[in-house]
Amino acid sequence: MKKNVFILILIKSVFLYSQTPLIESLVKESNKASIHDTIKIKLFGDIAWEYMSTDMVKSLEYANKELSLATKIKKEADIAQAESDIGSIYNRKSIFDTALIHYNKALVIRQKLKQDIKVAGIYTNIATVLMRQSKFEEAL
Repeated sequence: MKKNVFILILIKSVFLYSQTPLIESLVKESNKASIHDTIKIKLFGDIAWEYMSTDMVKSLEYANKELSLATKIKKEADIAQAESDIGSIYNRKSIFDTALIHYNKALVIRQKLKQDIKVAGIYTNIATVLMRQSKFEEAL
C-alpha cells in the first residue's frame, strides 16, 4: 500500500513539475508589454487550459482575462473562444448551469460567424453537460 501511494505521489510530482515551466513561460510571455493584444488573448486562453487540470481558480482567472481583453478589442471569435473556455472550466467544476450559459453565449457568436466546425464542438460540450446532469433526451 505504501509503495502505491509513493508511486502516485511521484507521478503527480513529475506531472506538476513538467507543467510548471510551460505555465511560467506562458505567463512571462503574456506579461510582455510589447506583444499584440490578439496574441495576449491566445496566451491567456492557453494558460487557462494549462491550469484547468491543476488550479481551477487560476484557470478561471486567466479565462476571464482572455474574455475581458477579447471584449475590449471587440474580437468576436476570441470572445466566443473565451466563453467556451469558461464554460469548460465550470463544466469541470460541475457547475452545470453556469457552464451552459457560457457555452450558449459562445454558440450564438460561432453561429453568427458561420463557424460550423466550432458550432459542432460547442454542441458536443453542451450535450456533455446535459448528460452529466442525466438529461439524456435533451442531450440528444
